[in-house]
Amino acid sequence: MKEIQDIDLKALIEAETGQRFNKDKKICSPFTNEDTPSFSIFFNSNANKWQYKDFSNSGKYGDAIDFIMEYKNLSHKEAREYLGMEVTRTPIEEFKSTIEDYVSKQVKNGNKKGYEPLGTFVFVDENNNPIYAKVKFLKSDGKKETPYYSLQDGQVYNKRLHDEVPYNYYNLLQGIAQNKTIVFLEGEKDVNTINNTLSKKDYVATSIKGFKDYSKIQGEFMKIAVIGDTGTAGQKYVDNIKFNFLKVASSFKIINLPGIKSLGDNKDVTDWLEAGHTKEELLNAFRMSLDLKNKKEFQQDDFGIYSTNFDSETKKEEKSYITNFSVIEASKGYNIDKNEEQIVLRVKKRNSNRIVEKIDSSMIFSDPKTFKKFLGLDFSFYGERAKQLTKLKDWIVDYFATEEKEIYEGSRFIPLENGKFELVTLNGAISPLGTINNAKISTRNSIDLDTDEITKEELQELMQHLFRFLSYSEALCIIGSVISYLEVGQNIAIREKLHHLCLFGEAQSGKSTILENIIAPLLNYNLKNKIAASSSKASLNTICSSGNYPVLMDEYKPSDMTKIKVSELSDFFRLLYDRTTISKGNKDFSTKDFCLERPLIMCGEEVFANASKSLMTRCCIVTMAESQQTKDTTAAIRYLIEHEELLKKLGKSLILQALNLPIEDYRNLREQLKEKFSIKARPLNTCVNISCGIELLNSLLVKHNLQPIEDYYQSIESNMRETVLEGAESSRSVIERMILLFNDILQDSNYMSAFKGVKTEKGKTYIRSQILVDTLHKYNRDYQSVDITILKIKDFRTQAKKAGYIIKNNAKQFTDKDTGAKPWYDEYDTQKLVELEVGEIVECDLMEEAVSIAERNIFSVAR
Repeated sequence: MKEIQDIDLKALIEAETGQRFNKDKKICSPFTNEDTPSFSIFFNSNANKWQYKDFSNSGKYGDAIDFIMEYKNLSHKEAREYLGMEVTRTPIEEFKSTIEDYVSKQVKNGNKKGYEPLGTFVFVDENNNPIYAKVKFLKSDGKKETPYYSLQDGQVYNKRLHDEVPYNYYNLLQGIAQNKTIVFLEGEKDVNTINNTLSKKDYVATSIKGFKDYSKIQGEFMKIAVIGDTGTAGQKYVDNIKFNFLKVASSFKIINLPGIKSLGDNKDVTDWLEAGHTKEELLNAFRMSLDLKNKKEFQQDDFGIYSTNFDSETKKEEKSYITNFSVIEASKGYNIDKNEEQIVLRVKKRNSNRIVEKIDSSMIFSDPKTFKKFLGLDFSFYGERAKQLTKLKDWIVDYFATEEKEIYEGSRFIPLENGKFELVTLNGAISPLGTINNAKISTRNSIDLDTDEITKEELQELMQHLFRFLSYSEALCIIGSVISYLEVGQNIAIREKLHHLCLFGEAQSGKSTILENIIAPLLNYNLKNKIAASSSKASLNTICSSGNYPVLMDEYKPSDMTKIKVSELSDFFRLLYDRTTISKGNKDFSTKDFCLERPLIMCGEEVFANASKSLMTRCCIVTMAESQQTKDTTAAIRYLIEHEELLKKLGKSLILQALNLPIEDYRNLREQLKEKFSIKARPLNTCVNISCGIELLNSLLVKHNLQPIEDYYQSIESNMRETVLEGAESSRSVIERMILLFNDILQDSNYMSAFKGVKTEKGKTYIRSQILVDTLHKYNRDYQSVDITILKIKDFRTQAKKAGYIIKNNAKQFTDKDTGAKPWYDEYDTQKLVELEVGEIVECDLMEEAVSIAERNIFSVAR
């Protein structure tokens, strides 16, 4: 007689209804008149049988018996008879029903109240008699629980009253006797899945989790396959099977399911099949997995990879090692940034627990010399011929490199089709839901996100200290800038630009402390990847074109650098802000374009050389001094250092918020924020960037029902005006800085000749530009303390006229009383000079009659 597992539900329903299931296993509902396919079938691995679900108005679901009862209007007994089953329930069915009735009472009013039963797994003895069961529950907190249940003298006990046995024990013994392949799996539902999927093949699945008496199931010349779950626990289960059964097996395969690792940790064959993989792919995985008992193939142990040879003299088999390492894992990959095929190898050295991951072009297998160079000093390949290497390559690719990966050169935010993002790291790509996709990896490990998200209570506590390690406006600019860099993907997508964050100040002012103990933990940044400003140009370009995750730079001090190095860094900072594309040469003389996309966080003792306007306006600058430190700031820093884990959790939570931020929402937010500030151009862009960071933090606060940060815009703008714009409406140009410096020099009696450079007449101001430029050059030679670039006279006059300071070149001649010469003076815009507040050139109070202070000085000296 048939059992429920023997009935082909698909064939039954098609025969009864006359309909044919489509490729999605759907037909129109047999119970309603709807024309849309809404009736589907699926295998329920927890129940170990095929079931149907009607998504139309009927809402009916069940197994083959339930279907016949509904469709034929039969009783349960009549339906069983119609299907060719025993009219009465089997002992296993009766046992299962009794357990489930007991569980139902527990869930309603007992100690399992609020639990959801997912499945009941009955364990049988060698004679197929039920002896105990496991029931899988889903608890209200999302965790699962699997207690034992037994039946004795008609009474149910919530424990196991029998020694552990393998799941599917009776069929397992039958399979061993019939020389079928025994498939070891970790979970009972996976056993059901495999037994159903391969029901007409020579496979019998079992789980021996908890079972120890292996001698009862060890048969001579067993054919064994093992499918482990992903993750550490799954690997331990596989290792245990291998240790206890490899010697007695005639065939032993550890099945590599292509793509299962990309599903994440603790995923099993049922998850793999439900992700869209097919029975044919499963069977192909069985065929393509390495048989550890096949002596014609390479094998490996703790000493390395070897081939098995038969010694005709000793009449014994001998191992001939070709490496001193074993392959733990491998995958094929395509490097998106380098546009090349690559191989990813995780290898373990002989007699060592150290596992190393190596990634390089697939061309490493082209010849032994190249491969040995790839392996490095610690790992060896003993082959000398290309044929040996080719055979090793085929062995690795066929049996280990079943996964294909997308490889990126650095941690990178990449867009998804829904307008959101994922973050690719060394350990996989983090989705907006926080899941890990191992099919995408980066080659450089800038971050470590192996931490939990922050809780409401932790966030509430952290917010009491987060903005108190400096003045509020300075802390706001630092934290806002750092968080805004997590939105770099959205920023790139809408073609905006992110500023550089610069912490400048004297030694012992706390710059490095903030960089290493506040900023780095907030970014979950690996400090060993921090770069020095003294790094070579090529190194900086390589690092900053590898991904788009923020990069940390320390020790910027231009006074200790050569002019060439200062110039290189100035160019680099500009190119990085503009995300300029650079070209790199390859070994084959081809070139590849890379884009500098990583936001920069930098600290140093000095501001930019020559106080470059183009650099200043590309930055948010926070100037620090030791005297700024107070008891409150010191206490806040101490708290943040001691609670580094909270900063990391906050960073992880903010990354997930950023991944869930759609591009259009980011674009609209920026437009709204622009209205909050009164400054313009690049400084406005910086203020908007910082505000976007604060708003991302606000979104997390609101998510936890906490008060968001409000009315912070003026604090950001005030810091920008003080440090970047120096109190003006916009950053000083080189022309303005030269005029300001000339104004300062006029106060120095050592530069008497400079006084002759300024004349006033009828409310107009005339300056001999040649004297202005010469004075600045002489001053720089004398003191070597000028922090601006001094232009030559031709460039100065051209730019000054463009800027509106010079109204007319060679506007008027004035007679030099000492020499009698009549040099030409340029007419300057008095109003602009007054606005520049150059009080030694014009009297800023007297708009109508600007009297030259310089002339007054001349008169006083003459007296």
